[in-house]
Amino acid sequence: MATSEARILVAASVALGICAVVLTGLVIRREMSQGTSRAEPNLLLRKAEWEVVVNKGNAVGDIAAKHTLLVFTDYQCPACRDFEAVVEQVLAQHSTVRVIYRHFPLRSIHPWAEAAAQAAECAAAQGVFARYHATLFAKQDSLGLLSWADIAGIAGVSDTQSFKECVDTGGGIARVADDLATAHSLELDRTPSVFLDGLRFARRPSLAALDTLVGATAKAQRD
Repeated sequence: MATSEARILVAASVALGICAVVLTGLVIRREMSQGTSRAEPNLLLRKAEWEVVVNKGNAVGDIAAKHTLLVFTDYQCPACRDFEAVVEQVLAQHSTVRVIYRHFPLRSIHPWAEAAAQAAECAAAQGVFARYHATLFAKQDSLGLLSWADIAGIAGVSDTQSFKECVDTGGGIARVADDLATAHSLELDRTPSVFLDGLRFARRPSLAALDTLVGATAKAQRD
């Protein structure tokens, strides 16, 4: 009887060991898959939908460029700030790429993001969106401490009085609300949310990934 019970215990231990190995393997495979595939484009917008989405943002770079990198961003989002370095390198290395920024402030966790986006629209009204945008990220840790007018002065906004009037009267509210509505209609759930020529990335892409896609498209056009 004792021998029989011992055999049962041994068999059970072996079975549990096999299950543990199998489960561990599944977890590792899932994590590896997520780590390598999430940055791949996983959604293609219809051409008409894409044109509507990119026609309402703030453009940086050559407006007539062949490729469009669309970024839904949040000025209090650390990942968005980090992604700016990738965007700058893409613009520096590819004259055929322009960037369109649209606002997606995550209001539930970033209390100053929506107001920052509205202030950026007031800067855009003076044609200095890119400078104000860059300064907001450079001063991300000071959002809520510096006034939007202070940031305008740092960014080199020339008519700070008009800028302040725009902010005080809610001049950027409608534009930011429209961007938020678009983000929700696209079922975006994170920032930055990034698209290239209508292809949506499941997470922020690396410079290498963007280089590859832009290069492959350029090669296909030459061939």
